[in-house]
Amino acid sequence: MTINRGFNLSASVIETETDIMTGEATSLADTYDIFANVSTGSIEGSTDELALALNADATAVGDDTVAALSAEGSLTTSATTNSAQGSITASAASTSPDQAYASATSSTDLIGGAEYSVSLNYGSTLVNQDEAGTSATSTSTSSMFALTVEEPTFSTVAVEDLQIPIAESSGGPEEDMLVLEASTASVDGSCDFSEDCEDDWDGNIAIFETDLTVYAQDSYVALDLYAFTVEDQISSINMSALLAAG
Repeated sequence: MTINRGFNLSASVIETETDIMTGEATSLADTYDIFANVSTGSIEGSTDELALALNADATAVGDDTVAALSAEGSLTTSATTNSAQGSITASAASTSPDQAYASATSSTDLIGGAEYSVSLNYGSTLVNQDEAGTSATSTSTSSMFALTVEEPTFSTVAVEDLQIPIAESSGGPEEDMLVLEASTASVDGSCDFSEDCEDDWDGNIAIFETDLTVYAQDSYVALDLYAFTVEDQISSINMSALLAAG
């Protein structure tokens, strides 16, 4: 059974200022729209196949705009476990002397079932209007982790068939010990493109990064990504990806 928890928050502050000399009124407005939800539990699937779908869109309209997208996903199937994990973040920001617009959406969806899962969706849109013009920012983040543990199977292996290294020692045979060595490798998957989005920018920019992998006997990865900018008008990125294991 899946358990859902979340919240939605919307607020706006509007202030009107009047020029004493001209009598002209100017409206200053701040608008906030924030939501988040978390889902946990098992997922019932109508197929034995396992797949993960990632979708996102970031669009900013104005004189100076930036659209950014970062996505990573992996799918693993083995005799003992099936797992899927994905994360995607889309961001859009715009400034304009007239009207600015920014919108970002993202989603992660599991195709197939899972015994255990947790997913998070978060989004925020902020709009500020003052004497200089309008600025708008929008961010959307979706992430998912799903795991199924298969019934284990056991087989008997003779001890003499195991190739186990024995460490050398300066003492007698009674001081010898069995040593199993394991090496670990770490990969720095961090991306600092989000920091670029927080800096001041000039012009119309589109930034994206993806990392998609399937570990399975039968694997499939498909990615459709479109990014374009128009000077003094728009920045946009649209992405759709599918990871599948047979």
